Amino acid sequence: MLNKNLTTENIKWLVEEYQPKMGYGVNSKNINMFNDALNLMKGTNNPCPGCSCQYLTIAKIAASLFEQYKEEINKLYAESQTHKVVQKRTKRR
Repeated sequence: MLNKNLTTENIKWLVEEYQPKMGYGVNSKNINMFNDALNLMKGTNNPCPGCSCQYLTIAKIAASLFEQYKEEINKLYAESQTHKVVQKRTKRR
């Protein structure tokens, strides 16, 4: 189940930052991105793995969860973008 406590900023980060890069190779420089995505989607706070042998596993789990919840994440993202447009229009008046 997707974490129900995701904020608008979390959803935006998953779609705009994580999704385009989730197919990249995983290494010590970007493992935090995969671990952060995994923690956001699961609602956990697991530390980043210390051993490089675990990097690929973390990246695959994060990518798998994103694919599993992609429709729901994109729906939440679209709703957050629509809400911003409505707020901007309301502020102009």
